[in-house]
Amino acid sequence: MCMDPKEQSRGGFLTPNISAWPNAAAVCSLSQVLEKTSIPARFFLSQTACAGILRRAENRGKTLPAPLQQALEAATKTTPPADTCSPCNASEVAAQEEALT
Repeated sequence: MCMDPKEQSRGGFLTPNISAWPNAAAVCSLSQVLEKTSIPARFFLSQTACAGILRRAENRGKTLPAPLQQALEAATKTTPPADTCSPCNASEVAAQEEALT
């Protein structure tokens, strides 16, 4: 502990100014990190969950992005078989990602 008033901190931070992330981090898109294999059904939203998201957005007066709105509406109208669930089509996700940027 420093007792000399000239050397005491004047409210400044004692944490070094460094980044927690490496500078060589690469930028990637969502479609590059999506799983290309079969994804367990527990990771998908149910028809009820999709309807709930739409209902809460409407109640709060929020506008959802068009691709999300369309996907949620489509999911509330159709239910995949309980024992099978296919992952998102990577090309569709890439197209939606491009539309959002």
